[in-house]
Amino acid sequence: MAAQRPNKPTKVRPVMDNRKLNEGIVSKSGVDAVVCQEKLRRWRKRGVNVHLLDLKQVYLQIHVDRSLQQFQAVKFRGKLYVMIRMGFGLNVAPKIMLKALDKVLSMDANIEKGTDHYIDDIWID
Repeated sequence: MAAQRPNKPTKVRPVMDNRKLNEGIVSKSGVDAVVCQEKLRRWRKRGVNVHLLDLKQVYLQIHVDRSLQQFQAVKFRGKLYVMIRMGFGLNVAPKIMLKALDKVLSMDANIEKGTDHYIDDIWID
């Protein structure tokens, strides 16, 4: 699908219709709401010398493995288009983002100690 964006420099953003794919993926979203509330409570208690970094367009930064790109392909007017980065609307995208940030922020002990995150928000001390 093409999502219209009249007030943006790129007027159209490609959006995959993942409804059929999402039917085959089991996701327990009720648990995530509780985790999010708990994270926010913990972040508010941590003091005043902190910042919250919101990663913009973060899902488009995650490359999809070549073997999985077939699931993000669409044929339009005789041409095949393949998204090589994770598209919007995939119900496991937040979980993938959590795991990716877990890995990146834990690679350095000092960074791991001074940060916390939830999906695309990073709390920084």
